[in-house]
Amino acid sequence: MGGSEQGLSVLCASVSGAGPELGGMAGSEAEHAFGRFSKRIRNVVVSFGGTVVERADAKVMAYFPESEDALQSAIEIQRRVVALPPFSGMPLTVGVGVCGGHASAEKRFFPEAGGNAATSLSDLAAPRQVLFSMPRRASPLPWMPLVARGLPGLALASGQRRLGVFSVDWQKFDPFSLRLMISRGAGEGLMYLRFKALDMVLDLHRPLLTIGRHADSDFRLGDPRASRIHARIERRGSRFVLVDRSSNGTFVTLDGEPEHFIRNHEMPLRGRGVLSFGGPAANAGAECVTFEIAEAREAPAPAPSSSSSPSA
Repeated sequence: MGGSEQGLSVLCASVSGAGPELGGMAGSEAEHAFGRFSKRIRNVVVSFGGTVVERADAKVMAYFPESEDALQSAIEIQRRVVALPPFSGMPLTVGVGVCGGHASAEKRFFPEAGGNAATSLSDLAAPRQVLFSMPRRASPLPWMPLVARGLPGLALASGQRRLGVFSVDWQKFDPFSLRLMISRGAGEGLMYLRFKALDMVLDLHRPLLTIGRHADSDFRLGDPRASRIHARIERRGSRFVLVDRSSNGTFVTLDGEPEHFIRNHEMPLRGRGVLSFGGPAANAGAECVTFEIAEAREAPAPAPSSSSSPSA
């Protein structure tokens, strides 16, 4: 999309024909299985700025203004659905289709009810597959060589526009590492964070992260040593600052440095590191957040696993 023209990308995730057939389950079983599936997908869509569409079938559809957000949402959906335990002894899998590169004026070709190119694409997707389409005459998106492989044998159209279809190797790319490489905020600094199974990126569009035992915290802690409103991380210009407001403090280990302790104080963060709340990271049961800050126009490797030991 050029200039101030508003873009449109449409995601559709379908459990129909992917994994166990819901129609083969009892009514209550099918409802419960789709409820688990739908909740995971909706949470992902909202976290990437998408708008969920209510549908009567076994599909979840969403609108996004940016193709990158729709793609990363599709990748994260697959990761989370794969992590679901089997239902009645059978794994619940999903096919996801993303129609990107459209203008907002084309939304009429993607109605909330009935079929459209996005629902068709999700039906074409095999279990645990992500398919991406875009108008054939549109310029390729800059990130496509990183994740997409053309499928010229698949034909798809939206209105009068023919769409090219691509398969996305979602297992090869962590969605948040991908965002560090292709984010529209490149040149402004990004911060990648991981807590248990949750990942988040702070940038121009999301400048604040809250941490604590409070239910509304972005990263919710369970350790009783942590405070309900323990800490937050703020993006201030090109810097990222940890603000502690807790009783027992936050322990900060920057890569290659000894552990620092702060309480009711602020500390600028840099590079890579580990945060622990209410006690040192080496303590048994410590809940740790790993982070990495990408400087302007830099694409770092993924942050270390939350199970990694901090540098001493």
